[in-house]
Amino acid sequence: MADTHFCNNIRYFRDFKPSMSIATAGDSRAEIHGYGNINLAIKVGKQRLTQYLTLRNIAYALYFYTNLISAAKLCKVGVIINQSINYLRYKDNRGLFANLTEYGGLYLINTIACLLPTPTAYATSTRFFETSAYNKVWH
Repeated sequence: MADTHFCNNIRYFRDFKPSMSIATAGDSRAEIHGYGNINLAIKVGKQRLTQYLTLRNIAYALYFYTNLISAAKLCKVGVIINQSINYLRYKDNRGLFANLTEYGGLYLINTIACLLPTPTAYATSTRFFETSAYNKVWH
């Protein structure tokens, strides 16, 4: 599913809609527990200015080790990867969208999810809140 964003933390979601499905990549499978939107704050440029981004239709995959942003999905909305200088840029005006850091063959974005207030009752199962995944890095 190269055209799907994934997140492993239910607290980051806005407009979450539970549903069950399976994502496959090669021989690996991951349960998807629903979809929603996430707001991100991205530090951009040498001045480290904050730019806000809403990712839409993100799959909630509780047991994913990390969060993933689909480059194919970004490209569809006009953002391209410049791997030679580790930037995401806008297609139309070549303006800087986000800085990237290469780490082990992956590109990391220095971002944090803008958390919503913790709801008192959100999910139908406490299983949504169990995770051993590392949720502070987006790839």
